Amino acid sequence: DCPLKMKKTDIGVVLFMYAVCGFFYYHMTKLKASSQTYPRFTIILLFGLTTLYLVQMLVAAKRFGVESGVDEGHIVEVALDDRANKALRDPDALLAFLRSRIPTDGLPTYVILDEVQMVDDFVELLNSLLHIPNLDVYVTGSNSKFLSTDIATEFRGRSFEIHLWPLSF
Repeated sequence: DCPLKMKKTDIGVVLFMYAVCGFFYYHMTKLKASSQTYPRFTIILLFGLTTLYLVQMLVAAKRFGVESGVDEGHIVEVALDDRANKALRDPDALLAFLRSRIPTDGLPTYVILDEVQMVDDFVELLNSLLHIPNLDVYVTGSNSKFLSTDIATEFRGRSFEIHLWPLSF
């Protein structure tokens, strides 16, 4: 049993809130351009708060993993949208970094890659990670590259996918 699981109700709340944002965004586009300012601000605010809640859930999942006995050395987290991690956007550099941080003691290791679409050839990178034993990889992304059917085909049967439909402003 994976200690980094989020409750289905948490995921449901996020999905619901993104659906609400999408619903209101769709109806906002029907308004005159001069009448879209306040609704757009409200939708952006709601979308931003929901995204913060999602990030908070990931942080809580990591903390829960540590509190339930997973050694912090077995949790590797990389925020690829952070300027400090710009060098890790190169797939070879990121793979080398991850391999250096993954213990070889045979215990499960959890890798969390935030905004993985910022890595060139991230599909090849994720496929490379599949060859590392005892590794669970959690990825997030907010780019249209994740809506591609190629991604779903590439990881069919080896992944669990949760679609959080982004708004296009």
